Amino acid sequence: MYKFDAGKVKNDVVKWIRDWFEVNGKGCKAVIGISGGKDSSVVAALCVEALGKDRVFGVLMPNGKDKDTEVAIDVCEHLGIHRA
Repeated sequence: MYKFDAGKVKNDVVKWIRDWFEVNGKGCKAVIGISGGKDSSVVAALCVEALGKDRVFGVLMPNGKDKDTEVAIDVCEHLGIHRA
């Protein structure tokens, strides 16, 4: 029976991001659309782990005031990433 190992999957994804940037964007930043939802929050956290917070930039979505905008700001602040 297959046992899902979340830690291994997370580590594999972090390694894949690191390797992809090494080949395709050495020194570049990841630009992530941050909506405050689970998907964008997880992607931002994985990129921070893979690349470091100085190489991840969050773009708040949607552009303007929305109830989720505050959550998106909180995600960026929690991860220590710059945002616009």
